[in-house]
Amino acid sequence: MAVLPDFTLTGSGPNLVLVHSLAADRHLWDDVLPALSASFQVLTYDLRGHGRALADPNPLTFDDLAADLRATLDAAGIERAH
Repeated sequence: MAVLPDFTLTGSGPNLVLVHSLAADRHLWDDVLPALSASFQVLTYDLRGHGRALADPNPLTFDDLAADLRATLDAAGIERAH
């Protein structure tokens, strides 16, 4: 089951999704958001167990993380993104 992460949309233009690395959160992108959001609508979010996203007690797979991203894109009304 997908978990809907908390997300932020910044800027306008073509959709761009930024996914942080492990042991980080979406604030990893704060320094580049002003430049990117001048040309893109940028979506940032926290992976499960990072930042403000709840941890999952079960082992996670890449399919789980992909489902979370799809649920987040759907909630943001985004069909496609870079």
